[in-house]
Amino acid sequence: MKAAAVVGATGFVGSHIVSQLVRCGYHVRCASRNPEKATWLKNISEDAPEKISFYKLCLGTTGPEDDDMLHNLVQGCSTLFFTAGFEKQEPATIDFMVNNALACIFAAKKK
Repeated sequence: MKAAAVVGATGFVGSHIVSQLVRCGYHVRCASRNPEKATWLKNISEDAPEKISFYKLCLGTTGPEDDDMLHNLVQGCSTLFFTAGFEKQEPATIDFMVNNALACIFAAKKK
């Protein structure tokens, strides 16, 4: 089965990506800082409960708090989406998004 990872899966954009991936037959690894609160994603489609799994991933301003968690998330995935971010664009939030997007790229490259 094809697998994809979505960082920011519970946000507006991320949840729509998860929905489309499930519809296209992917097993989706959803990253969330609080996986217990992300289980609503399993209700996005009839196939979702079997095709979605959750991974704890806490992101900080300089990147993930635990690189191993990010590496575990991307293992076995052919695709990675980074949709985590903030609505308010300030230097600190831009640094957050850039640093974490780069960490995702490097993790995907290592897998």
